[in-house]
Parts: sequence; C-alpha cells; structure tokens
Amino acid sequence: MATWESGLTPPAAAGSSNRPTFGTVRRGYDPAQVLEYLSRVADQVEALQSEVRRLQAERDQRSVAPKEQAPAGQDGYEGVGARVAGLMRAFDEDVERLRRDAQEEAGRIVAEASAEAERVRHEAERLRAEAGTEIERIQVEAKTEANKVRLDAQCQAEEVRVQAAEALREAQKESDKVLSSLASQRQALLGELRAIRDRMLGATRDLEATIEGASAQDPVVVVEDAGAKPRT
Repeated sequence: MATWESGLTPPAAAGSSNRPTFGTVRRGYDPAQVLEYLSRVADQVEALQSEVRRLQAERDQRSVAPKEQAPAGQDGYEGVGARVAGLMRAFDEDVERLRRDAQEEAGRIVAEASAEAERVRHEAERLRAEAGTEIERIQVEAKTEANKVRLDAQCQAEEVRVQAAEALREAQKESDKVLSSLASQRQALLGELRAIRDRMLGATRDLEATIEGASAQDPVVVVEDAGAKPRT
C-alpha cells in the first residue's frame, strides 16, 4: 500500500474486507464501540478530504503548465503524474467506500434502534395491559372480600341479636318465676303473720279475762314496807 506524502497511511483499497466488528449487548451492538468507530471514520474522511484538497491544489498549480506537455489520453488527473493520480483515485474510492460503509452502518443502527424502540413500545403496551388486568383483578378481589366481610358482619350481628333476644326472653322468664315465687312467699308470710296476730289477740283476751276473774274473787292485800312512814 502506498504511503501518503503527508506521512499518513490511507485505508485499505475498495473491495478489501475491513468491516468493523462490535461487541454485542442486549438486542444490539455496544453503543460506545459504534460511536468510537464512527468517530474514527469521520477522522479518516476528514484526513482524506484534506489530502485530496492538497493534491487538487497541487494539480491546479501544475495545470498552468502547457497542456501539450501532458500525455494524451489522461483522465481528470492529467498533469499530476501517474503515481499521484493513482493515489487520488484510491483516495476517492476509499472516501466513497467509507461514506457508503458509514451510511450502511448508520442505516443499520437506525433500523436496529427503530426495531428496539418498537419492541420496547410493544413491551410497554404489554406491561401496561398486564398491569391493567392485574389492577382490575385486585379491585374485583377487594370488592369480593369487602362484600364477604360485610356479609359476615351482618350474619354475626344477626346472630348476636338473636342470642340477645333469646337471653332477654330467658331473663324475663326467670324474672317472672322469681316474682311469682316472691309473691307466693309473701302471701304465705302474710298468712302466717295474720295467724300469729290472731293467736296473740286471742291469748291477750284470754289473759285479760283471767285477770278480771281473779280480781273479782280475791281481795287485794296491800303490804306496806316496814320502813315506810305512817300515812297521815
């Protein structure tokens, strides 16, 4: 391969296999390697363009010489020299190849990025749909559980109400029985008290009658105390 007059070594000629190789990451090439490669391509293109401009300037300077000095049948690089013309054609071909490769690589990267964006969009839609379904399922479960809790609470409240009513009835029955028993005991006690009173009244009357009978039959003897003073 020829060496540039500026000291740079041009890229491989057109047709050589120098496609870049990149490490792959998830669903695509490593973006850092791609950007580094594109930066190198841009630097090479800029260097080639600078060299082409220099050679074109040199060609323009030489073109002021009489045209009859140039060999017949030369192409657009007449007057520059066979070696320089070959270099310039190689540079043009390399520039075109690099431009074409860069365009192809950029197109491929854009296509892969578009495909990845589409995949991410579909994945986001799928996740959003799944999230919506999950939210709906949770809401249904929450409503079902709330209804179940409400029904359980109603059943428990009804059971407590029935138990309370039954306890109240039992308490009322027991209270009625106690009151009835107390009433019976009261009546019996009153009867006993009346009987005792009647017996006491009868005994009192008998005692009074006995006292009155004894007073009428026996004189009353008054015994005075010996130490008492005589009545005046």
